[in-house]
Amino acid sequence: MSDSLKVIVPSRRRTGNMRRILALLPEALICVDEREVADYRPLVPERQLIPHPPTENLPQVRNWIIKNIDCRCQVQVDDDLKRVLISDGFSQRATKDPDEIQQILVNAANICADVGIGAFAFTRQANPALARPDEVPFRLVSAISATFGILGPARDRLFDERFLGRDDFDWTMRTLIEDRIVFVDNRVYFDHGPTFAGRGGNVGIVDQRGFDNASRLLKQLYGSAIEFSAVRFAAKKNVSANSKTGMVLRVERRQSSVYC
Repeated sequence: MSDSLKVIVPSRRRTGNMRRILALLPEALICVDEREVADYRPLVPERQLIPHPPTENLPQVRNWIIKNIDCRCQVQVDDDLKRVLISDGFSQRATKDPDEIQQILVNAANICADVGIGAFAFTRQANPALARPDEVPFRLVSAISATFGILGPARDRLFDERFLGRDDFDWTMRTLIEDRIVFVDNRVYFDHGPTFAGRGGNVGIVDQRGFDNASRLLKQLYGSAIEFSAVRFAAKKNVSANSKTGMVLRVERRQSSVYC
């Protein structure tokens, strides 16, 4: 799988992050708006700098990447990645080793390829006392966001461009409806820092109104399967809570007593 896996980092107005990103992911393709190529060119090797046509939001960029970058398994990583935390539930360590990070991605892709799962991601809970990786090492119902891979049945599934914010949760729900399963490694946390922090990225594109509209659209589409109060529902069975966003997925699976 390693030869057919590509890591792509969609980036917007974050040239200052490129040194760190390429230290963590030295073979990553950096995908930027063609109007920003001149800004990124001094920092990104020419063979890794991929321009895309002008776009208005992140779902459009993700869709361009899905359609135009050819590989069996595509991993998209947000451009604010800082480090990776690995936990067994009893101890936690940080890594910035690019070989170790690449192996984590390859391992997740291989698991999915072997069992026919189309999407993988990693816990969005940095605190192992809450993530409980010793009891729940993997989840089959959870949000796909920040750092994620798509292959097999989900490889060509596009993002809904109506969403300004929370498009990843809509994509997750459609994947759970169509595939009934995702793979999330609950032992590994890709640390992207605070949501909507600093400059660039979605900052300046997604305002509070757009975010609220996206939340309402999610509720219209998925009803009681999505909630926005992680505190209220996180302790219940068949629930996956995202502490970064307050998003809770309430989707039952037969395996939930073991994994979810």
